[in-house]
Amino acid sequence: ICLDDTVELVTHSKSVGLSMIDFIKPSFSERILRLCLLYRSPSSSITSFYEKLWEIVSPELHVDIILGDFNLNSFDATNDTLSTILSNYQLIVNEATHISGSLIDHVYISKTLLQQMVIENIIVCNMSFSDHDVI
Repeated sequence: ICLDDTVELVTHSKSVGLSMIDFIKPSFSERILRLCLLYRSPSSSITSFYEKLWEIVSPELHVDIILGDFNLNSFDATNDTLSTILSNYQLIVNEATHISGSLIDHVYISKTLLQQMVIENIIVCNMSFSDHDVI
């Protein structure tokens, strides 16, 4: 985790494939924001991943931002389960993030938090040393 001096790390917890980060950025909001960073191996169970996502989006956790390498192509129309689980979140990336032409690196922001912000640019940049682009 890299932070500049305008962001205060409040708590950080992690388990396999998941990090939960609480932080404050006073110039944006005085309230603690919760970010969840997820990774799903392409060979791991999609069902287990969906079960974990259901837990993460529970109202008790108050997760504001969910992001990571899901290894699920958002361009694939068969990913209705992902859309259902994340119905209170907005996917803010809309272009391929992998050399295969897939959008497998996701960034979701809660619709409640989106009401407080203006997103001007989402930039996806090629990384010559990886098959993933950086968002």
